Amino acid sequence: MRRTQAYIYTLLAGCLALSGSLAVNADTTQITTTTTRSSLPTYVFAPASTYFVVDPISGVVQGNYDLTSHLVNGQPLRSGWVVVDNSTRAMVATVDSYGNIVDVSLAPAERTMLVTFDSRRKDLEQQIAEAQAKGRLAAAQAEALRLQLSGIPVYDPNTTVTYSRAIEYGSGLNAVSSRLLPVTQKTYSSVIAPQFVTIDGKLTVADDMTYRKIQLTRRIEDEYGYGRINKAQMEQFKSDLDTLSALNDINSLQVKLDSAVVVK
Repeated sequence: MRRTQAYIYTLLAGCLALSGSLAVNADTTQITTTTTRSSLPTYVFAPASTYFVVDPISGVVQGNYDLTSHLVNGQPLRSGWVVVDNSTRAMVATVDSYGNIVDVSLAPAERTMLVTFDSRRKDLEQQIAEAQAKGRLAAAQAEALRLQLSGIPVYDPNTTVTYSRAIEYGSGLNAVSSRLLPVTQKTYSSVIAPQFVTIDGKLTVADDMTYRKIQLTRRIEDEYGYGRINKAQMEQFKSDLDTLSALNDINSLQVKLDSAVVVK
């Protein structure tokens, strides 16, 4: 009996010593949390300019950017949104994953965006090859489209692509998709908002009127290139388009183009 009691006392003493040791360790243990921030400098806005914010995927304008509060419509900016200069409509900055506002020429594009672009590029290459094999595209037309696609490189996870360059790639993919539409009748969703276009070498968010004119001009030229309207018709449609100043007028001209197209 005494041996049993002695064993129990020894066991209890060991447990107490262990619990005391754990308590001491708990008091002296420190947990260090490290917060990673972007090493890129924050974009410096011109105080005399005004800016608005756009979702580059949907093209929806989120509102005006307040230079004092750093908010848009009273709400904080979201990662991936872009800031556009009101006067030039040039895209100047984007919001990175840390919430920093970074110059679009410095900020790296997100991996998911680049992977999406790469997938679309491969799909378009296949569509061009199939259309040429079926005789819907002449060799020269197919080569012109491939040349346009060649400016969009194969995705490389070890290569950094800036945000502005990525948006240019997306704009190029949208353009090839629209040029293929009269031939393949396959409609693609835009990889970025189609309002993002390059004008005079600058990445710009076109207003509705400018965007529709660019879009219809491209289609008029492509319909002529595919032999679905003649040269005189192309020149007349482009001349008419230059004089239009309302979206309804552009819609009417597009209806006329649809009627003039001869599908072969």
